[in-house]
Amino acid sequence: MCILTIFLQFFALPLSVLRDELKFNKENKQEGIFFINEIDAVTTKVTVISIPTEGKLMFQIPVGLTAGKYRLEVRKAYTNEKIIRLGVLSDILFVR
Repeated sequence: MCILTIFLQFFALPLSVLRDELKFNKENKQEGIFFINEIDAVTTKVTVISIPTEGKLMFQIPVGLTAGKYRLEVRKAYTNEKIIRLGVLSDILFVR
């Protein structure tokens, strides 16, 4: 398992996710990029996204993210029923 440690003093540096079918509707509050705290399950949505394409998402770590272990999820609505599906980064992110 690869472990990525994020140091909060570098929160302005962008992170990237590369994959297929990443683009989502920013107007839908259920869709987007989310950090989920592994201890208390608090969910923080990413608000600064500079590149939202089908193959790449570039974004900034949310300001105020507390130190801890996080799971990264990308949520996107599919089909006419707008069923939310999610992709989860297999690695745990550590914020210090």
